[in-house]
Amino acid sequence: MASNSENATTPSPLFQFLSNPRSYYPIYKRICLSLDVAGIIVHQCNKALSFIYKDLLKFQWNINGYLRSFFSDPWEFRTIQRQTNTISAGRSAMMYFDQLQLP
Repeated sequence: MASNSENATTPSPLFQFLSNPRSYYPIYKRICLSLDVAGIIVHQCNKALSFIYKDLLKFQWNINGYLRSFFSDPWEFRTIQRQTNTISAGRSAMMYFDQLQLP
């Protein structure tokens, strides 16, 4: 049986898996997509897993991917928004922030 000091230095299988995401990337991506804000914050607290936050930005907060549901060229739309100082609002904006899919 392992002592407490051995357990403290041996990373859990989940930690080992998350710290090497490229080995099983589809599974890693699926786990990241299911993380909520609290899960994201927890991963930011650990230096070894801090890269997960950047990956989550690509998976969960990809505004261009979301805007492709509405516009063929989201970059052009965002450029026009920037030039005219407009923002997106309403139901679709709230769905984006809640990470909900359009019906």
